[in-house]
Amino acid sequence: MLVACACLPALAQQPPVVAPGTPQAMSSIGYKSVAAAMEALRKRKDVTFEEQKSGWVNVLEPGGATSWTFVPRGHPAYPAVVKRSLVDFGGGDYNVLMSTLCEGRAQACDELTADFTARNEKLRKDIAAEREKRGK
Repeated sequence: MLVACACLPALAQQPPVVAPGTPQAMSSIGYKSVAAAMEALRKRKDVTFEEQKSGWVNVLEPGGATSWTFVPRGHPAYPAVVKRSLVDFGGGDYNVLMSTLCEGRAQACDELTADFTARNEKLRKDIAAEREKRGK
């Protein structure tokens, strides 16, 4: 069961404004393996770990605009990590940049990616609806 990470909407600050198509608009895991990503994040003092009873691990970077979600042992996509960054392409046109590093079964990895892609679209729509409601 996938645990929803409510990390991204609860931003401590405005997400960065980036121009579409620029290197800043490209999300990347930046590590060669899921284990290397976890190890590097564990060494950082500026991130917050949320470990769920179900085994999912969410890591939130400062400001709340970037989160990492590690799948639990026993999940068909294990080991895998999904990195999501909320960005503003200008004028409140928010998008979620996502990178996935999945070392599990190919079909499970595809399903994990599809699930997070759907979550990203829902988040984008929710943010747009909230902005419209506030008149911004």
